[in-house]
Amino acid sequence: MTTDIAKPSNIFLLMDKEDEKQIVNPYDFANDKKLVYEVRGNFELSYLAIKHLALLMANKGHPLETIDSKIEIVGEDKEKTWYAKVKVKNQTTNLIVEGISECPFYDETGKQDHFARTKAHSKATRNAIRQHIPERLITKAIEDAKKKGDVKKLEPKSTQKLIGEP
Repeated sequence: MTTDIAKPSNIFLLMDKEDEKQIVNPYDFANDKKLVYEVRGNFELSYLAIKHLALLMANKGHPLETIDSKIEIVGEDKEKTWYAKVKVKNQTTNLIVEGISECPFYDETGKQDHFARTKAHSKATRNAIRQHIPERLITKAIEDAKKKGDVKKLEPKSTQKLIGEP
């Protein structure tokens, strides 16, 4: 199944890194039709695809609203991390869900990531919005992208073994 929740966690980390690129440089992806990621047969919607589906839901009478947002930095030195929590409400059903996320203060090179706070908050918002999107709509979006060839294939480093692989 395309939205299997038992996917290895580092598959999500790879997709998360790709979403961070969309968060920081959305205009670089404005004309990119490949809004679905694939990593070794696992498919997921991108950050921009989730925002797009939220807009479609609003047009169909289910607008979403951020009703609460908290972000904090925790840790010292290289352990500093931004943590975000966002609550999003479906204005039609009154369902409220919470999305959480985190982003390290320092990047892989040890330099301060000046977008870390934005990334943490945007990913928490994405996670909350995704919970509002019906699974059938997610599955349909993924299947449509696969049929059109609008899938961005992500590859872990050749030496990187994914959790659950022999």
